[in-house]
Amino acid sequence: MKKKARNSLIVVVLVVILGLGFGIWKIFFAPKPLKIKDLENMHITKTIGSGEVWNFYVFGNGTTLEWASLLGDIYDNQNIFDNGDASEDWVPVVLYTEPCGEMPIPAGYTIEITYDSGKALTIYLPEMSYENDINLYVATDGSTYYNRWLTKLAQSAPEPGEVEERGWER
Repeated sequence: MKKKARNSLIVVVLVVILGLGFGIWKIFFAPKPLKIKDLENMHITKTIGSGEVWNFYVFGNGTTLEWASLLGDIYDNQNIFDNGDASEDWVPVVLYTEPCGEMPIPAGYTIEITYDSGKALTIYLPEMSYENDINLYVATDGSTYYNRWLTKLAQSAPEPGEVEERGWER
């Protein structure tokens, strides 16, 4: 009987240790959502569109997903930022992408944004075909995710010091 109680105690202790470890990891190392009030500018690093309107990118409120509260948008070929409304509260950012041309978006494609009084961030997009519209949730390092809990990675940002390589040319 004592052996069974001791084994149960060991299991409980291990579960507590693992739970605490995961909780600490999540607090310090899990990705954090990018939260902003005002999107001031967007610039597509290297456009791939060749017509009047190609790929379309909209930044919106990742909490409500209501496009009436859009923060701004940009078309690939024109690379002209259309400013939306600033938010009164800090909102997590969702990037709605609508590839419209016949050329897919390559992995590592980037959009540079300026927000909240001059803060800058490069956002990294995954490979996308022109047949699918996608919501991407943005982390504070510029990585993108397929869900708002930032658990399903779409495209990671390069590690500090890592050379960015894009396997595509216009």
